[in-house]
Amino acid sequence: MWSEDRAAVNANATATCPANTVVIGGGCTTSVPDNRDVNIARSFPSSDTTWSCGSSAFLDSTVTAFAICARLAP
Repeated sequence: MWSEDRAAVNANATATCPANTVVIGGGCTTSVPDNRDVNIARSFPSSDTTWSCGSSAFLDSTVTAFAICARLAP
C-alpha cells in the first residue's frame, strides 16, 4: 500500500493496510533523485494499520509512504 503528498518545503504521507491486516513495517521515499536537499524527518507506525512519513525540503518534492502489512491470525 502507498500514499503520497506533493508540497514545497514540507510533505506528509500515510499508507494504510487493507482490512484484516496490520502494519509490521514501512518506509518512505522521495521524488528527488538521490534524496538531495530532502530530509525524511519522520517514518513511523502511526497506528496498528498505518505507516506515516514526513519530509522537509528546499525544493518541490513528493514523499511516498509504504506499509508492509500482514494478515491477522484467525
